Amino acid sequence: MASINMRCVEGFQPGQVKFKKFDGRSRVDDFPDLMAMWTERAVTHYIGGKTMRPDECWTRLLRYRGLWPLLGFGYWAVEEKSTGRFVGDIGFADFHRMIEPSIRGVPEIGWVLAPHVHGKGYASEAVAAAIQWFDAQGKRRCVC
Repeated sequence: MASINMRCVEGFQPGQVKFKKFDGRSRVDDFPDLMAMWTERAVTHYIGGKTMRPDECWTRLLRYRGLWPLLGFGYWAVEEKSTGRFVGDIGFADFHRMIEPSIRGVPEIGWVLAPHVHGKGYASEAVAAAIQWFDAQGKRRCVC
């Protein structure tokens, strides 16, 4: 992977995709695409097993927006570099999920991509870049 300027999060562009923080009005404009993605069975089959309702998608967007100022890390919207189209989201969160063993207080990486870009290598590229960004921040560890 090419060298990445880790200080620049907004517009972060690892290769075929670019990252944009969920931190402003421009990300609200992504809501229709985010909702379309999270209401696809192909997306949610292995993530909870059920599609999301529109209100649940909106709550997800609000959570993403709140992560950055509260925790200093969060989620990015993933855009296809060649088209500028929203294709998914990736990032780190501490959602205080009730699982064992507990991961509370430890950043957890998560990602999801729209079905029309599955198989193009975007997820592998985005995950590698996000972990590289995380490591450059001097954080202790993250989990998946």
